Formats: sequence, structure tokens, C-alpha cells
Amino acid sequence: MELVKKQSAVEIGINHVIDFIRGDSLEVGQKLPPENEMCSGLGLSRATLREIYRNLQALGYIELVNGKGAFIKCKEVDGIQQALCWFRDHKSKMKDYLDVRTVLDPFTAEKAAVCRTDSDIDILKEIESRFEVSVKEKDFKKMADIDSEFHAEIARITGNDLLIALVNLVNIYCLELRTTSFKIEKNAHSAIDPHRNIIEAIIQKNVDVARDVSLRHVMCAMSHTGCNT
Repeated sequence: MELVKKQSAVEIGINHVIDFIRGDSLEVGQKLPPENEMCSGLGLSRATLREIYRNLQALGYIELVNGKGAFIKCKEVDGIQQALCWFRDHKSKMKDYLDVRTVLDPFTAEKAAVCRTDSDIDILKEIESRFEVSVKEKDFKKMADIDSEFHAEIARITGNDLLIALVNLVNIYCLELRTTSFKIEKNAHSAIDPHRNIIEAIIQKNVDVARDVSLRHVMCAMSHTGCNT
């Protein structure tokens, strides 16, 4: 059974309010309903609603005016802006995840380079092919799922049950990071060559190169998300 990421009341509330803002009944510049009405409709406390509003203001959806309320600023926000705001607000958590991957990913790639079979390589190539198609389609969710599958497959090749479990656990926690990062087009495209290089190193059974290219891949992700500063 897979672990399910539990969403906070704020995360759920943000999604509900965004859906409300995007509805046909509201226009840019219009004031959102009073706080007590929003709280009642969403089943949230005033403190939680205000935190939701602060997040939505950072994302560019609303403008908060002291003494007047929340006004719709934009009904559709650019994905890059959303990603950058998410990176800013989750920097500490992202750094924790990526710090673990700087150790786990190179070690996993190194072990896979020793254990791999020809059929393992075929599977990795097929996964990478699907990833590259998802990049062309700009399907962020599919990119994140396939990227997770790619790293899980490298772990599976090792035959180490503990290592497989660790990689799968990290994949669960990194899914939102991956999805958000791939909203920035250069981040999605920049994953293609490292994936190919990792596969080639595993094909050649070159443990040193497999370890090094895998580490560079994670360090690149840290740079793209601002976690190396």
C-alpha cells in the first residue's frame, strides 16, 4: 500500500478558493465575499482563511487591501510565477529532500551499474522515452510521475529491498517538488540529458561515472530550485 501525502487545511483551502476565483460569477477587480461568509462556506477558521489569502496574494490571484478586504487581481496565474512562489515558501523542506538525494541517488546509480541486465536497460530506456514525450506535451504531472518511476527503476535494478524502499519513500515526498519544478520549461528539458547520461553509465557498468552524473543531476535540481544558496 502506498503512502498518501496528507494535505493541510491551508493547501485544500487554497485549491477551493482558486476554483472559486476562476468561476464565471467573478471578475477581475471584484471583491471576494466577507471573511465570515468565506469561513462558513469553506468550514475554516478566520486565521486559516487569512493564511490562504496571504498565499493567494503571493501567487498573484488576489490583492489584500487593509480595511477593505480581498480583491481579485488575476483569474489565471502564470505557471512559472506559481512555481517560483512555491519554491520560496518551501525552500527549507526542498533542501531537506534534495540533501537526502545527494547521498541516495549516486549510491543507487552506482549499485545499479554493477547489477544491471540487458532487460533492465530496455526498461530504463522505455521510461526515459515516455519522460521525453511528456516534456514535449508539457504535462507536468506526467513528467513528475515518470521521473519518479525512472529513479524507482534504478533502485529496483539493485535488488536491495531497503534501498528500493528508501527511494520510493523519497519519491513520495518529492512528487510535489518535481511537479512544481517541471512547470518551468528549462527545468523539464534539463532533466533529459542527465537521464540519458545515467543510463549510458549504467549500460557501460561504469560505477564512477554513474555516481558522478547522478550527483550532478541532483545538484542541478538544487540550483534550479534555489536550494544551493
